[in-house]
Amino acid sequence: MVRPRATHGCRRQRDRQDHHTLSHWGALTHHLEDGAVALDNNHLERQIKPWAMGRRAGSSWVASSLASAPPSS
Repeated sequence: MVRPRATHGCRRQRDRQDHHTLSHWGALTHHLEDGAVALDNNHLERQIKPWAMGRRAGSSWVASSLASAPPSS
């Protein structure tokens, strides 16, 4: 049995993916020109995650962090 070729919708999605890749090509290949540039920003994402999760939890996170903070002099 022969598999049917990709449907029209899949082709449009692939075209969008290709367009996105090509429109960001400079940023995607920047690490090739400068080895110090990281390939991703996962280390930064992990560093800001506690603050982002705190915003999501609402003001209770802020209140609990203030209550557990050492007294200022």
